Amino acid sequence: MALSEERQEDLARKIDAIYHEQTHRFDSRYDLERLRRGEITERQVFKESQVGYALEADRKIEDVHANMLPAIYDELTEIKAKLEKGGK
Repeated sequence: MALSEERQEDLARKIDAIYHEQTHRFDSRYDLERLRRGEITERQVFKESQVGYALEADRKIEDVHANMLPAIYDELTEIKAKLEKGGK
């Protein structure tokens, strides 16, 4: 069964919207706030596609798990040991 012309146009608009969301490089809202405060320049605003943001978030989460959490744990362990010895 063939789709009506109206339905084909509707689907084409939806496909265009999906394509745009997947491929357009959007500005980071976090960086836009930093730009507004004058902390960075416009050229420093991170821009990426939806997939790029997902991959960047994955990288950052893995960095937290692999590096930051172990370092925080070690620091807390040292602080706890010092407190148990009387804070010296």
